Amino acid sequence: MEINFIKYNVRPNDTLSSIASRLKITKEDLKNFHNSRCEKMNRLYVENLKGVNYILISTNYTNKEENLKRQQQLLPSKEYSKEFHSEHYTIKENIEWSTEKEISIEYQVDLIVEDKKHQTIISVNQTDFKKDHIKPDDKISSLSIACMQTISPVPFIISGNGILQEIFEPQKVLKKFKNKRCDIEDFFSGEIPKKYLDLFEENLSNENYLFKHLTSTLLYQVLFPKMDWFHKTLVWTEAFTVYPNSFSVHCEFETEHYINNDSQTIKTTVKGNINDHCTLLEVIKSRRFNDSVSDDRIKGEIYIEYTTSTKSKQLSEAQAVITLWQQEELYFKHHLSINQT
Repeated sequence: MEINFIKYNVRPNDTLSSIASRLKITKEDLKNFHNSRCEKMNRLYVENLKGVNYILISTNYTNKEENLKRQQQLLPSKEYSKEFHSEHYTIKENIEWSTEKEISIEYQVDLIVEDKKHQTIISVNQTDFKKDHIKPDDKISSLSIACMQTISPVPFIISGNGILQEIFEPQKVLKKFKNKRCDIEDFFSGEIPKKYLDLFEENLSNENYLFKHLTSTLLYQVLFPKMDWFHKTLVWTEAFTVYPNSFSVHCEFETEHYINNDSQTIKTTVKGNINDHCTLLEVIKSRRFNDSVSDDRIKGEIYIEYTTSTKSKQLSEAQAVITLWQQEELYFKHHLSINQT
């Protein structure tokens, strides 16, 4: 937005405070605006304006409340809308541990949002997997992908504020797998694949397992945010899963917003710090111990950055990083990149 200003001639009894009061702005904003646009010799430093001939004043100044209101109008609604998600996203994940080899994963996510039985259903399909830029060809990875493909797309009920509530008609998801299991067994023979398929079917029979397993991943936590995240103005506490297949931990979050120069997009950053009475070992093992040492509490940070359209309010990009430390040394870092295609 172009900033216009006028040159105000200072009167004998004027002070920074008196002028700012008449303009209904803070004296700091008045001083900063003038100093950023005047020559060095004419900058303001003190309350008294003796010897100052003029002050540059914005003609389209908006106060903090007005700026916040305008900013809120550029953000996605607090209520989930079908238009928030694009139909296709490219996903890249990079995971590194201090004790294991770093891995890179790429895949495609396709989304279908529709209304069924007076509920909003979002179906998620993950395809075109690559590991370290190559299509996986080892037996276990191929079997795992084949199993997920039998039940995809997975339909979820999504609430009005963007929360995934549960899998829609989970028995149909299980039935899809059973109908295609024979085809998988024809290709993957042997005792190990059979045990894997038995366990996969058993987990699907537990209606809560697949839902918790998927929605606790970094992808699902970032791709399906609570819509009020975009409108938070104060620090808040919320549970978040920071390590694969583990329990969620309490974290303190805060948000910031940045409108891009072209005013076509706005960035929303969600920054969090773990604030939980558990250790890194408990998170890794996915169970809490009774003898946790308070001095050994887990230390970690979460950073999420959303880019949304100021017009359509659609999510175009998201970046997320989870970092965990063990005794001041990096133990785990998970980077996720989501891009609209």
